Amino acid sequence: MKEASVVPRLSWVIQVLAALVFSGATCNPQISEKARQDSNIHLELAQSYLKDADLVSARREALLAVEKDPQNYEAHYTLAYVFGQMSDYEHAIKHARLAIKNAKHYPEAQNLLGVLLLNSGSVDEAIGIFEKLTEDFHYLTPHLAYGNLGDAYTKKGAFDKAVAALKKAVQLQPLFCLGYYRLGVAYNEMKRSKDALEALETCVTTEDQWGDCKRFQEAFSLMGDIRVALGTPDAAREDYGKCLELNPGNALGIQCKKKMNAIQGPEESPPPDETEEPAPE
Repeated sequence: MKEASVVPRLSWVIQVLAALVFSGATCNPQISEKARQDSNIHLELAQSYLKDADLVSARREALLAVEKDPQNYEAHYTLAYVFGQMSDYEHAIKHARLAIKNAKHYPEAQNLLGVLLLNSGSVDEAIGIFEKLTEDFHYLTPHLAYGNLGDAYTKKGAFDKAVAALKKAVQLQPLFCLGYYRLGVAYNEMKRSKDALEALETCVTTEDQWGDCKRFQEAFSLMGDIRVALGTPDAAREDYGKCLELNPGNALGIQCKKKMNAIQGPEESPPPDETEEPAPE
């Protein structure tokens, strides 16, 4: 799910889990009360492992939860999310659909299904889901639907529609730094560099309670790319430096280091050690 939602940060995962009601079981008379209770125990364990980013253990417990109660829609939702994080979209989509089927109204699962479809390449189907979600007045986080709709439109190449959706997203939730980032991406695709930089700068200066916005590595990387194209290497070097500082060991950090060094030019060789003995002739 990296492309559609960037790599979800821990605070975002906690928000997702907090949105769950923890009721889990349905009133299916064919499921015993003990099975429902056991299912919810495994579900809570799965969500606990998910908070710790232990996807393998989370998957195991979520699978046990749906085995105990196949109609535990929250367990299907959690399992869909875990499979999505593992890029197993076939199983993720299957369980997202089961979560929706077994719940009377589950917009969070619909949003997740849209993200999974988008990541698997089903852009048009994802757009249809997000568009319906933006009209669901019972959905408590509509900015997520608009943000994902904008991302889907960007991937489709419908940049004007993407900008309109993303502007609505950040209007509804001014702390939605992912929305500002995606707005910057859309503007950059439209060659509107000034607007792109403005959106990206808003992204990394937003004062969210978790501090995620100021650690938005992808935004700093893209700002560096735009500034290089605009012919402002000093500013680009600064952006790449912040990207590198945030995580020097991941792929994006390594890429930012290479770009920063390319602007600086090849590193000078260290001076020879004058204390060394001269080589014998």
